[in-house]
Amino acid sequence: MTKIYYYLVKIISFFLVKITIVRNNFLHKELSIDNKTIMYILPHYSQFDLFILRMQCIKYNLPDPFTYVKFKNIEIPRNICIHNTFKHKSEHSYYIPHIQLIKLFNEYTEVCEKDDLNIFFLPVCITLGQLSRYTNGKKVKLHITVLKQLHKIFLFFLYGCNVFLDYSNLISLKDLFLNHGKDKLIVKKLIKLSSIYFLRRKLAVLGPSLHKPKKLYTNLLQSKIILKSIIDESISKKITLKESYKNAFKILKEISANFSYLFIHIADYTMSFIFKKIYKKINVNGINYINTEINKGNKIIYIPCHRSHMDYLLISYVLYHQGFMPPHIAAGINLNFYPIGFIFRKLGAFFIRRTFKNNKLYSVIFREYLIEIMHHGYAIEYFIEGKRSRTGRLLNPKTGMLTMTLQAVMRNIDRPISIIPIYIGYEQIIEINDYIEELYNGKQIHILKKIYNYLKLIKMTEIYINFSKPISLMHYLNKNYPAWPKYYIINNNQSRLWLSKIVHNIAFDIMTRINEVSSINAVNLCALIILSVPKYSLTRTKFIKQLNCYLELLQNISYSSNIVNITVSAEKLLNYIIRLHEFHTQHDIITLPVNKINVMNYYYNNIQHMLIIPSLITTILLKNYKINIYKLYSQIKIIYPLIKNELFLKWNIYELPHILNNITKQLKRQNLIFYNKDYLQPNFSFGFYDQLQLISMSSIQILEPYFLIFSICITHTNINSNKLEEYYHILIKDILIAQDTSRLKYFDKEKFNSILVFLKENKFLYKNGQVNKIKLFRIWNILKQLNNNIHMEKLIAIYLTSKQKYLS
Repeated sequence: MTKIYYYLVKIISFFLVKITIVRNNFLHKELSIDNKTIMYILPHYSQFDLFILRMQCIKYNLPDPFTYVKFKNIEIPRNICIHNTFKHKSEHSYYIPHIQLIKLFNEYTEVCEKDDLNIFFLPVCITLGQLSRYTNGKKVKLHITVLKQLHKIFLFFLYGCNVFLDYSNLISLKDLFLNHGKDKLIVKKLIKLSSIYFLRRKLAVLGPSLHKPKKLYTNLLQSKIILKSIIDESISKKITLKESYKNAFKILKEISANFSYLFIHIADYTMSFIFKKIYKKINVNGINYINTEINKGNKIIYIPCHRSHMDYLLISYVLYHQGFMPPHIAAGINLNFYPIGFIFRKLGAFFIRRTFKNNKLYSVIFREYLIEIMHHGYAIEYFIEGKRSRTGRLLNPKTGMLTMTLQAVMRNIDRPISIIPIYIGYEQIIEINDYIEELYNGKQIHILKKIYNYLKLIKMTEIYINFSKPISLMHYLNKNYPAWPKYYIINNNQSRLWLSKIVHNIAFDIMTRINEVSSINAVNLCALIILSVPKYSLTRTKFIKQLNCYLELLQNISYSSNIVNITVSAEKLLNYIIRLHEFHTQHDIITLPVNKINVMNYYYNNIQHMLIIPSLITTILLKNYKINIYKLYSQIKIIYPLIKNELFLKWNIYELPHILNNITKQLKRQNLIFYNKDYLQPNFSFGFYDQLQLISMSSIQILEPYFLIFSICITHTNINSNKLEEYYHILIKDILIAQDTSRLKYFDKEKFNSILVFLKENKFLYKNGQVNKIKLFRIWNILKQLNNNIHMEKLIAIYLTSKQKYLS
């Protein structure tokens, strides 16, 4: 009978079951352990689970869990089940009550001492996909009767099933007792910890029990905080309490998600089909960060950068296939239209308005809803930038959701909250043409027209989804602001300013960590080169030479250890780009078509932060011909805060000397510069000088807008924000863009606002509009020296002498 069942399971597994090993990299590291001493710990007895485990163990050359281990002339099965859900025993399972299990472990310890053996226990959690646990909205209690086993098989035939298999860390019994002594309580703790680990893995895959919408509405509307807001709303708007309560109910219904496992399952098949058509490969890195946080018992908040409508679909898809429950996602209210809104709610989306201003009731209800779903154990995802980036660079963070998250932590939620920043990188983004049109015309395209345009785009390119190092909010507060409970209790302006400062620092840290796990791909690296060349045209030989230069720089002075670098040759990279029809080739000349210039700007902005410091060094060298290394550091130190603020760079000022030293050594290694005692000098030889010029263009382009804005400021003793923006836009739009459409990237309100905030925070401009000319001149003089655009210098000169001509 067992053999028949085994073959039946094997057939079902082959055709209907998709097995995903959650920590595959870890598994390969453990293959060096002596297989004979490994014993498997499972949460409960299940023949199906054991057969699945056996197939995977044989595949990875691990010992067969159906075999036996001999101790003291007694043979026992290699697998141990902590909980027994069948009343009868099987020839292949070894279940015993906890008391006897503890006694057995103690006997193992004696065997280890006498025979000088080391026994390794390997906890293995095998979790079935979400839908096999739920049918028609009701839980199916598995492993209780044979009928339930048949019911499970029926579900497999009906829906198919994802099985997630997680090998935990090996536990050495010998090391355990060496480190903690022969305390018999240690074994009890080991069993308890294994049970907690299994429970957390199940929760990660299956998620908490689903909220029933009506029960959720009732609980929230009866909370003291929301009831008080309802009463306040009734008084302030002079309406009845019943009407105010109805308004609160409508708001809650507008916000809340209505999660469905069935829709998740259907969406999985749909998205799998679509993504296979659109993308060649989805690369996932850093997934172990999530495993670590879940094993600690932390609640997870995912905060990705926002480049495309595909972002939230891809993240949920990737998490689902990596063995994690898809998160609840904060979506813009603009997506709440039928049928898209209905489908998104079923997939876990909850909707948020663009602004909460003058609507205290909405603000309170949304915050309490967010805290409630966190408290219930759901993972949450929101985009800190607030909207999709139209330029390819990270936008200034919007801190409303992050403030609510921090308030949830301070209100003593039962488990700690960890934020996991996520980088999403595309070789080609489906909305790119929409973004360019929006930047030109300033109007957003209707969502239905966008969907129609997207359906026409089928490209075989790659995507990178990289998870960054988590930020534990409670740990962050205790480390950086140990007195936070005192400030949080006091509700006054000082407390609010204090909270705002913390949120700002955490937001900057999130954006920095997103940049730390960026991916370099063929499109953004080639875009960096072609946009640095006059007339966007370069010979194939020079192009490959410059590609090799960048690849060597990125390999030897990587921006971060978590950066995903390119491993293919420069020749293959260029051929790949040409096959994508991004560049034109004629007689060995690589040319960027005019209609692709702003498209390439988008991809170039994705990796600008990685090479900005080498670019700044080469720019200063080319302008000075020969410079003392200490003077070089001094100039970069003055300029660095500008680019650190804009590009969310990770280094502090005190780290710069070490970074500059490493970069200059690498430039010297490539014969691009020379050392002469304490002086640096560029290599003006044929070929090397051209490479230096291409490297320098990146920093020149990023500093030009600052040069314009600073030039406007120094001609005034007092200027308000609106006037400064008006003058800046006139200079950019009417003069620069008219001569070169690629300068459209300067006409970016987000970037201008970022620069304006920086000027005010660093006392270049005061709130009353007064200009700090002494501080401005110090940076402006350096920017003027580095600027190589003769036309722009003439433009500024005209502006300085006759403002009315251009600014009337």
